[in-house]
Amino acid sequence: MVVAAALTHCDRIQAASREVLEPHLKRGERLPDLGLVVQLAARTLEHARDGMVTADEAHLRELSDDAWFRDARDAAAPSQTCRLRA
Repeated sequence: MVVAAALTHCDRIQAASREVLEPHLKRGERLPDLGLVVQLAARTLEHARDGMVTADEAHLRELSDDAWFRDARDAAAPSQTCRLRA
């Protein structure tokens, strides 16, 4: 969703950045193409997505094999409430 949103709205982002930032340019400065920056960031995220999904699935598998132990630990732990003294 993030990649699709970035690619869908990159032109609007560029237009909005031009409207906001262009008045602050000094002589000889050019506004960077923030639409392209958004596209590049989306492509980078898209490229990394498969690895992140694989790592997340492996982490969930690891957590799921000892849920009973974690539940017992949590039930045995004292309350973590903090009491402030007046």
